[in-house]
Amino acid sequence: MKKSSENCSKNGIALYCSRSNSIAEESYRAAEAILPRVCEATGAKANGIVQNDNYTGQNWATVPCIMVECGFLSNPDEDRLLNDADYQWKLAAGLTNGIIDYINAREQGTGNREQGTGNRE
Repeated sequence: MKKSSENCSKNGIALYCSRSNSIAEESYRAAEAILPRVCEATGAKANGIVQNDNYTGQNWATVPCIMVECGFLSNPDEDRLLNDADYQWKLAAGLTNGIIDYINAREQGTGNREQGTGNRE
């Protein structure tokens, strides 16, 4: 089995957040708001939200924290896109709009889950 770094057909965007620390649920809510906006802005495939406790920076975070995998340099098409200034602006716009959506949902006391659950803490 090839590692993803050796798989030139792997593509898309994924977000990573903690599974069990004190801000895991809020980080997941942020990721739920951000992922669709980044994919909408770029046209990239959504590879989902991955929750794990493998990233030290996220494990010790005290505010919502996510890591964005913007694509795969091993994929020639994504490598070109990731090095293109217009695509970088699309990524930035999608991230910005997702963050704004997340903040607005918090201020309104609603979450981002499909049923609209999740209250502000």
